[in-house]
Amino acid sequence: MGGMAEARAGDVRGLLRAGLATAAALAVAGLVGVVFERLGAPGVVIAGLATTIALLLVVVAGLTGGTMRLPVFLTAGRTLSVAAAALAIGACAVTAFGASMPATVAGLLLAGLLFAPSLRTAGVPGLSGWLGHRFGDPMLRALAALAVAAVAILAASARLGDIGGALAGALGLSRAATALLAGAACALVVLPGGLHGAIRAALCAALVAAACLPVATSPASMADAASRLSFTGNTLWLAVAAAAVSPQVAVSVSACRTPSEARLALLGAAVVAGLLGLALSADGPAGGLFPAVGAVVLRLSLDMAAALVLLHAAGAALGFELRGRLDRRRHPTSRRFAVLRLVVLCCIVAAAWLSLQDPARLAAMLATATAVLVATVGPPLLIGIVLPRAGRWGGLLACVGGLATVALLLEGRLAPGMDHEGAALAGLAAGLFSGLLPALLIRGGPRPQPIEDASL
Repeated sequence: MGGMAEARAGDVRGLLRAGLATAAALAVAGLVGVVFERLGAPGVVIAGLATTIALLLVVVAGLTGGTMRLPVFLTAGRTLSVAAAALAIGACAVTAFGASMPATVAGLLLAGLLFAPSLRTAGVPGLSGWLGHRFGDPMLRALAALAVAAVAILAASARLGDIGGALAGALGLSRAATALLAGAACALVVLPGGLHGAIRAALCAALVAAACLPVATSPASMADAASRLSFTGNTLWLAVAAAAVSPQVAVSVSACRTPSEARLALLGAAVVAGLLGLALSADGPAGGLFPAVGAVVLRLSLDMAAALVLLHAAGAALGFELRGRLDRRRHPTSRRFAVLRLVVLCCIVAAAWLSLQDPARLAAMLATATAVLVATVGPPLLIGIVLPRAGRWGGLLACVGGLATVALLLEGRLAPGMDHEGAALAGLAAGLFSGLLPALLIRGGPRPQPIEDASL
C-alpha cells in the first residue's frame, strides 16, 4: 500500500511538472505574441509563431520517450497513471474520426465499461493482438490487423491533412511542404519511442489544449454548443461503435498499470473528450487576433495527438500483431524491432501521401474502412468478452460473417443504396449472428494466460 501511495504521489508530481513546464512555455509564447502585436507585426506572423511553438512542444515531449526496449515501444512500459492516461486518451480520441462529441464520449464510456479491463488483462498491445490471443486463430488475427491498420492510416492521414492546412495558412507554405513537415514531426516522435513517445506527446498536446481553452472559447459559447448537440441517427451509433473499437484507444489501454486503472482512465478520457469536443464546436469570442490563434493551436495540438497514436497503432498492427509472437531463436528481438520500426515509417509515409489527396475522397475511404472495422472486429470482440468459453470457430465465423455482409452491402449487391452507417450496423449484427451459435455449441478451452512484457 505504501508503494502504491508513493507511486500515485509521484504521478501527481509528474503531472504538475509537465503542466508547469507547458504553462511556462505557453506564457512566454503569449508574451512574445503580445510584444509582436504591439510592435505592429502582421497577424500571419503571430499565428505562425504560435503554431510553430505548439508543434515544437508536442514533438519535444514525444522525443523524451525514445526507447530501445520492444515492450516499452509497444506498451509504454505499462506505467501510465489514471490522470495522465485520461488526458492523453481524451486528447487523441476527440478528433480521431471527426465524429461528433456525443459519439466519442459514448464510445469511450462503452470501451471503458466493456473492453478496457479485458484488453489490459491480456497484456496485448492492440485489438488484433487481443483477438489472436483470445481465440488462437491466425486468420482472425490477420483480418483484424489489416482492418485496424487501414483505419488507423486513413484516420491519421485525415488529421495530417488538417495539420497541413493549419500550417499552410500560418506559415505560408505549400500543402506538399506542410505534409512533409507534419510527417517528419510524426517520424521524430513515433520512430524512436513508439507508444511511449506518442503518449507523452499526446499528454503535452492535452495540456496545450487546456491552456488554449480560456483564449479560444468561453463558458457561454461552450454551453451554447452543448445545446445544439444531436443524439439521433445511424451516424451516431456507428460513431459510437467506431470509437469503442478505435485503434488509438486500444493501444493506449495497454499502457495503463492495471485493468481497473484502464477502466478509470477511459471514463476520465470521456470527460476530457467531452470538454475538448465542446470547445472545438463552440464559437470563439468575437473579434481579436488571439482567440482565432488560440482556436488554431487548440485543434492543431489535438490533431497531432491523434495522428501520433494512430500511426503507432497502424505500425504495431502490421509490424507486430499481424504475425503474432515469433520464435525468438529464428527471429531475434533486434530484427523484429528493426522490422517494426520500418513498418511504422512506411505507415507514416503512406499517411503523409494520403493527406495530399482530395479530402472528400479521403473521407469516403475512411468511412468505408471504419464500417469494415466495426463489422469485422466488433462481433468477435463482443463474443470473446461476453462468452468466456467461446472457441476459435465462434470468433472466426463472427469476423468472416461481419466482413462478408458489410462487403456485399457496400458493393450494393444485397441492398442497393445503403450508406456506410447502415452497412456497418448490419455487418455487426450479421457477425454476431454468425458467431453466436458456434460459440455456444463449440466450447473452447480455458482462457489463455496473460502475456508478460518479457514474452513480447
